[in-house]
Amino acid sequence: MRKPAVPPAIHHETIPLSEVPKVVLDEATVIGPKGVAHTGRKRSPQASPAEKRVKLMIVDDDQSLADTSARLLGMFGYECYAVYNPDDALACAESFTPDIVLSDVIMEGMNGVELCQQIKRMLPNCRILLLSGHVPTAHSLMLDANKQGCDFELVAKPVRAEELVAKIAALFGGAYSPANGAAAMR
Repeated sequence: MRKPAVPPAIHHETIPLSEVPKVVLDEATVIGPKGVAHTGRKRSPQASPAEKRVKLMIVDDDQSLADTSARLLGMFGYECYAVYNPDDALACAESFTPDIVLSDVIMEGMNGVELCQQIKRMLPNCRILLLSGHVPTAHSLMLDANKQGCDFELVAKPVRAEELVAKIAALFGGAYSPANGAAAMR
């Protein structure tokens, strides 16, 4: 008696949309929240605010915290990219062009305030939200940045997901944010 054939293992890899060439996306069907499909060539070149997803870059030297934050905020409808050090964050900011950066303040090498000052020079319309478990130190670093014209908001860690989503939505004045429909996605 023959043994049943074992199907071959299938390898798959998740690739962020930001890394897929535009030429490929023009012909692709992208499955979004609630299984809604969008075909590349049928979409208008200017997506409406309801279709456009807010792009978040999360910077934290604690890799598990950055990844968890990205997954959690992705469940709220944001397009997230997690990076683990300031050098990678600067490179990512150029290619991913985030709408908002959530950055830890205390990191080795360059701190989050210095990082976000550089990102703000590269992407003047990018919104910045700093996170820190060391609020007094972070606050003093922010005072120096304020003197140079950078007015960033600081949130103390740990922060609940709902509070973070509310802060992000507030940075956009409540509009242009998938957080408004977050309750429907849960």
